[in-house]
Parts: sequence; structure tokens; C-alpha cells
Amino acid sequence: TIQPGDNLAKIAKTYSITPELLARINDLENPNRIRAGQKIKVIKGPFSARVSKSQFSIDLLLNNQIVKSFKVGLGQDDGTPTGEWVIRNKLTNPTYYPPRGGKIIGADDPANPIGERWLGLEGVSGEAAGQERYGIHGTVEPDSIGKAVSMGCVRMLNEDVIRVYELLIVGSKVSI
Repeated sequence: TIQPGDNLAKIAKTYSITPELLARINDLENPNRIRAGQKIKVIKGPFSARVSKSQFSIDLLLNNQIVKSFKVGLGQDDGTPTGEWVIRNKLTNPTYYPPRGGKIIGADDPANPIGERWLGLEGVSGEAAGQERYGIHGTVEPDSIGKAVSMGCVRMLNEDVIRVYELLIVGSKVSI
């Protein structure tokens, strides 16, 4: 039940989920228009993710149960480091800063290779330990999904990464 002064971001934080997920599961056309006394559905998070390099897939989990799976593209020449990661940051419609140098590509440029969403990863253990230049993101090359062709990031179809973005919070665990 919504309390005076509540907003979706505050409620989502309490349950370790995202405001976007709360808005979707409650069919809220305008997430800023909630009122005291209103009842909404909530899910207790956090969600986590597990990437399978051999299957080119990412599984989204809640309480160690798979709730959704998606196909992904991964790094060429085994370039996606294995180990444990956490979501460090999340960006909508991000600008692309080439990790190996080159031209910066604006957020709304159709040539932007990281698509609609960016979930920055921070390596915690394994090969990932100390790594901060990898992420989960969309792509403008849908044919690359299911292949090892990226510079190491986990790439997804834009419509799929939007769902992942909606489920994972900053601090969510990701295992590769």
C-alpha cells in the first residue's frame, strides 16, 4: 500500500528491484502518478544474471530460479572474461566511447554500436577481478547475437537488453 511521500524509486529500492519493473507489472502509464492508499504489486529482489559462454545465453534469476533467458553475442577470441561481476552503473541511450580509441559516437546516432542500454560491469573475482571496461548492452548488429565477435562485452538485441535493464539493479550479481 502506497504511503504518503512514497514514489516508485523509493519503493523499488526497498525491494531491491527497479522502478521500471514496478511500473510494468502494475500497468502504470504514468509512474509519477501514484497516490497514498493505492495498492500495487511488488516483487522482492534482487535479480541476478548468469552468462553461458558455450550457449551464448544470459539467464535472469530470482532466488536462483531462471525467470527469463536471452541469446547474447560475446567477445571474439574468448575475449569475454569469466568470473563474478556486479552491475556498476546503468545508462539509457548511452554515448559510445570506443575502448581502443577512435571516434566517439553520440547517443542518438544510428551507428552507435551499443544500442539503447548499457549496464556497466565491475569484476569481483576470477578473470573479471578488477575489470571495469565491460558491460551488457544492446547492438546495432542483430546478426552478431549467438556469435563471438564483440570486443568482450555481452551484447544483446535492443528489445532484450531493455528487459534485462528493467530487472537488474546497480549491485546485482552477474556470473560469466
